[in-house]
Order: sequence, then C-alpha cells, then structure tokens
Amino acid sequence: MRTKFAASFMEKLEKLVNDPFRTVVFFAVLLTIFYTVQCALLQNVLGLDVLEAVSWGAQGTLGNAKHPPLSGWLAYGISFMGNHKDWIMYLAAQLCLVIGVVYIYRTAKLFFNDYAAGTAALLSYFLFYYNPSETRFCTYPVEMMLVPLAGYNFFRALQENKLINWIALGIFCGAGLLNKYSFALVLLAFGIIMLRRKSNRQRLKSIKPYCAALIVLLIIIPHLQWLYEHDFVCLKHVSNRLSDEYKWYTPLVTLATALYPYGMMALVLLLALLPDFRSRGRISIQKQIGYDAALIALIPAAVLVILSFFGDIIMMWFCSMASLTGVMLISFFPWEIDRKFFSRVVVLLALFSLGMMTGTTLDLLCKSQPRVHSDPQSYTIAAQKFNNQYNPLYRISVVVGTRFEATLLEKYLPHHPPACEVDDPVALELYRKKIRTEGALLIAPGNRKDRPPEKIFENFFQEIGCTQPVIFEKHTYYYQAKFGKKKKRIYYLGFLPPQEPSNRKPDNVINTNVLPEK
Repeated sequence: MRTKFAASFMEKLEKLVNDPFRTVVFFAVLLTIFYTVQCALLQNVLGLDVLEAVSWGAQGTLGNAKHPPLSGWLAYGISFMGNHKDWIMYLAAQLCLVIGVVYIYRTAKLFFNDYAAGTAALLSYFLFYYNPSETRFCTYPVEMMLVPLAGYNFFRALQENKLINWIALGIFCGAGLLNKYSFALVLLAFGIIMLRRKSNRQRLKSIKPYCAALIVLLIIIPHLQWLYEHDFVCLKHVSNRLSDEYKWYTPLVTLATALYPYGMMALVLLLALLPDFRSRGRISIQKQIGYDAALIALIPAAVLVILSFFGDIIMMWFCSMASLTGVMLISFFPWEIDRKFFSRVVVLLALFSLGMMTGTTLDLLCKSQPRVHSDPQSYTIAAQKFNNQYNPLYRISVVVGTRFEATLLEKYLPHHPPACEVDDPVALELYRKKIRTEGALLIAPGNRKDRPPEKIFENFFQEIGCTQPVIFEKHTYYYQAKFGKKKKRIYYLGFLPPQEPSNRKPDNVINTNVLPEK
C-alpha cells in the first residue's frame, strides 16, 4: 500500500514539475486557500493596516493623511462587495500575491526557459511577506501586484514596441503611484533602463512611450491637485517619520532587511545546486536583463537604506519592492536550470511552506495578541450601550479616537459610522461639521498611564471648539488565543455632545448585540 501511494505521489509530482507554470499556479492557489482559511478561522479581528485602509476608502477622497488613495478605494470596494466580512479581505490580499507571482513568471519567461522562469517566480514564495501570519490588504500587497505587472509590460514594450503594452504600462505605473509614492523609485529604474541602452532609446523616437507617460499623468494629476490643496499632508507624514528620534542601529536593521530577499533566494539556489554541483552544465550569464532587473530591485532598497540614516524609519516591507529579485539572480546564475534543478526548488518550497504554515498556525493558536485575538464585540456592544446612555435618541454618528479603536468600530458596528483618527487633519476636515452638529463617540486605549484620554483628545477639543468637559468611562476586556495566555486590555469611551444646533431627526433603536458576520 505504501509503495503504491509513494509511486502515485511521485507520478503526480513528475507531472507537476514537467509544467513549471502549472507548478507556480499550484503553489499560488494552495497558499491562497491555506492562508485565507487560516486567518478567517484563527483571527478575530482584521489588522490595523486593513482597518485603516477600509476606513480611508470609505471617505471617498483623493488621498488621506498617510498615502495616496488607491489601496483605500480597493479595500473599501472589496469589503463592501463582500458584505464587510473579514475573509474577503484575507482572500483579496492573497489574490494580489497570486497575480504578482504569475507576472513574475511571465516577465522571466521573456528571457529564460520555462524552468528558469518557474524558479524565478517560486523564489518569491521563500520570502516571509509572501507567507504572512497576519495577511494585510493594504498598500503592500497591492504594490507586490503592481510592480510585476508594470515590469512585464515595460520589458514587452521594449521588445515589441506594441501600443497595448505601452498603454498597460502607463495604467499600472499610474496605479502604482496612486497606491504608494515609493513606486516612483521603480519609475526611476525604468527611466535609467530606457536611457542606458541605444536599442531602448530608439523607442523614444515613436509616440508610444509618450502615450504611456500621458496616461500616468492623467491618473496621478487629480491626486496631485488634492495634495496641493491639502498642504502636502501625505509628504508631511513621511517627513514626520524621518524626523522621529534617531536610533543608531536603525540603518543596520534596515540594511539587513533590504539584503534578506537576496540572501534567502541565493540560499535556495545554492541548496538546489549542491547535489550535482560538479556535473551541472555551465551557461553564460545574461548581463543585460540582470542589470535591468537589478536596477528595479536595488534602487528602492538603496534609497530606503539611505533614508534610515535620517530618522527612525524601518521599511520592513522591502519584499514588496523585491518582485524582480528572482529574475535578477537567475540572470547571473551561471549554471543550467533544467527540470531536475526545478524539481529540487519545488521540494525546498514544499518544505519551507509546510514549515511556514505550521509556524504561523502555532503563532496564532498560542500567542495572544490584542490586534489579532480581540473580539470586536468587546468594543461594539460597550460602545452602543454607552451611546444609548448618553445619546439615547441617536445612533453613533462619528467615531473619533486612536486609529485601531476608531477604525475597528467603523468596521464592526452594524451601520459603519465613519472613523476620524484623533490627529488626522484630512478626516477632521471631512467630518468637522458632522461632529459639531451631531456629536461623536470618543474612544482611546488605556494601556499607557502617561497618555490619559484627556491628553489624547486635548488638541482635538481645541480644533473642534469644545468648551465643556467630557467624561470618559473606563472599560476592561480580555482577549486570548485558543491555547494562549489570557490577557487584559483597557480602553476609554466618551461622548462629545453637539456643539451646534441641527435638524437631525431621531434614529431607530439599535440592537446592541448585532455584529456583522465574519
């Protein structure tokens, strides 16, 4: 029986590795299903990055206090279409990775054989952020999707000069900038690649590259106008990050993080090479695509490492900019990548994925974390009861508070009241009139004695023109992983009464036990 099972397993493995693209899709689908189910079953609440992205998208603006608007628009749209269930956000993040990995394969296939292209794509799944324990749909998975999409169309456009590829390049580059400003570093790499080789410069004699540039401008100009009208608030956020208290070890941590994708992928190639190192055929390295891919991968890493010398800023998501690192390493790999080599990479990835699946599952089962295991009802029921006590005729109009707590209430309260982060100038401008005429529920964490709620809301009260004292009520709840330690967390609720008269009509009575399904 065991012999038959082993023979059957080996036969299926043989068929799988005979088609590298099918292998890439197999791993992508397998990991998508696993991590979506894992997160949906073992996480009680969406992570902060997801909650704030959904909240930003609900604002319907051309930007927010931290980022351009694309990730927020996508997050809110996906959440809305999924009836605000949590699992749809986990699935969306994984699908971004799937699209990204497929287009890494397609980009590599422009230059290498099937097995080398499959290896370049599978190398991505050896990076930690392609195997997350807390899948976050936010700017980073979107970036992991857009960089390979733009890269594929860029190289196709250079090779074939087809208008469709230039148009697609313009769309994806515009979307990249509308998702995260760091995408400009990818555009810088594209520009250098265009100019550094004569054959590429010939493309500039046609109108097609300029069509791509025009599309980028048409996509980004509305946001740039919004940015100008809002005093460049997103850039101020970056500036504030750079001006944080400096720590001497930050550049070292940032450098190690930047080098991690290269070291991890190189280790996989070395392990796959070792069994037949002496007998494996040698090939010429492909310097041209190697240098091009290196520019796309290394320029963002180098800039972010340099920025780390100017403040406490650690860009832990280097992997989102490392999409073409696998292509770069394959280009400089001087040994033949054939079916046997590819099958070893598949086995290594299977073992690595099994380890990551086990490790992340144990982490979620055994380590109690407030932003993973807190029950949303610990907040929503208390918030509605508190509102019914101080504002019995009306449901919660706006939630003002710290990011996690405020966006959590927006996501999980049945009527999804808008969240306004207490120090977010964009949200405050958007909801100022609503807050002054309808009042607001206030929420703040109580885990820091040096930051009582009165201090957290001090500037907000001045901005909103509140002259009467606000009473805060302390709430305690417990959270726990299935096999983890039970822990306590404190937060404060307050009610800011309307500062101006309004013609608002009383709302219907709300059931305080209602909570949207996960």
